[in-house]
Amino acid sequence: MEKKYKDIVIFGESRAGKTILANRISRELPYKSIHVDMHRDTLAKVWPDLGVKTNTAIENESFQKYINLLFWGEKHQTRGEYGVIIEGFEISRKAIEQYYLNSDTLVYALGLQNISAEKFMANLRKNDKKDYDWTYDLNDKELLKFAKERLQASKDLFAYCQQMGIPFYNTANNREEVFGFIIEDVRKRGLKR
Repeated sequence: MEKKYKDIVIFGESRAGKTILANRISRELPYKSIHVDMHRDTLAKVWPDLGVKTNTAIENESFQKYINLLFWGEKHQTRGEYGVIIEGFEISRKAIEQYYLNSDTLVYALGLQNISAEKFMANLRKNDKKDYDWTYDLNDKELLKFAKERLQASKDLFAYCQQMGIPFYNTANNREEVFGFIIEDVRKRGLKR
């Protein structure tokens, strides 16, 4: 019997582990990842006249359509032989509702709860990699401001996910264990019936 895989959308807070999770799923299961950040940065740098900017892509409806078409095109190419993961901070809630909440797609939100801004900042300082993590070059004042904003936004995301019935995972603590739960869920629910 030929296996057909559901696709996956991972969205949520900046620096909550979306890329790491997508890459882990792709290593362990037959999935290919599309990283929204890479497409956002490419469009912003190569075609600035399109109006896609690194700090406002989430609000750009044309960008949301582009990402959905990219996702759809990759899904079409797979013919169900493997699944497609799309992940990124820039996937808007409107796009989640319009394009991705369906029976053929698993949607996961990652956020940060039960952690102080100072502890979140310390974790970033400990784990950031030069030339990879954009928060690496922030000074302490900027990084603390970022941490406070993202923790507040995470509260809003959690409330949204409860309202929409979207699984929300707190990755502030025990991240590897949380990723293990999500991967196990993909193993259980990732095959189309």
